Amino acid sequence: MNFKNAHLWIMGVAVLSLLAVGCTSASESTTAEGGADLSPIQDEIDQILTSASDYQRDLMAGGVTRNEYELAAAQMQSCAEKVGHSGTLDVTGEFVQFDLDDSEGAVVAGILGDVPEEVQDCYTEYLEAVELTYVSTSVDSVANLQNEEELFYQCLRSKGYPIPDNPSGNPDTSAVVETAEYDEMLECWEVAGV
Repeated sequence: MNFKNAHLWIMGVAVLSLLAVGCTSASESTTAEGGADLSPIQDEIDQILTSASDYQRDLMAGGVTRNEYELAAAQMQSCAEKVGHSGTLDVTGEFVQFDLDDSEGAVVAGILGDVPEEVQDCYTEYLEAVELTYVSTSVDSVANLQNEEELFYQCLRSKGYPIPDNPSGNPDTSAVVETAEYDEMLECWEVAGV
């Protein structure tokens, strides 16, 4: 796997588990404003939001709409193309997905699987904080992510990976998932509906 650093891993199995960490149901995982309760990993989230580019801060002012989320993804794609990595942007799913033409790499839901460092930098510059803000303010996303997370882990278990019971928030989960083959990860994300 080619993850930029630990906070991107939190965005990876965390845009699937980020909102579910410490949450037992979607209704218990929301704030009074209707967004997700992200207190269990607030330091990582604060780091992402604090280090957001001016471009992302402008988009995040007042929340992030679906159109703004897609615009940020298009900017990430444009950036990737400027550094020599063309690809296809799919905005039809719950999460945007950028598939690179020159490799099997993809960017989807904060997962930067086998993408060059230049593309990772484009993600950080244009999409990371916007995506986190968009996902964390959608109550529907919380319930969907919890379901997708469970399907993802079930798929990995069926492939023989020793995913622990109650994997959300379990520190052993990341270590196990990091051993998964890239193709198996992609297959399990697909099974999960991501």
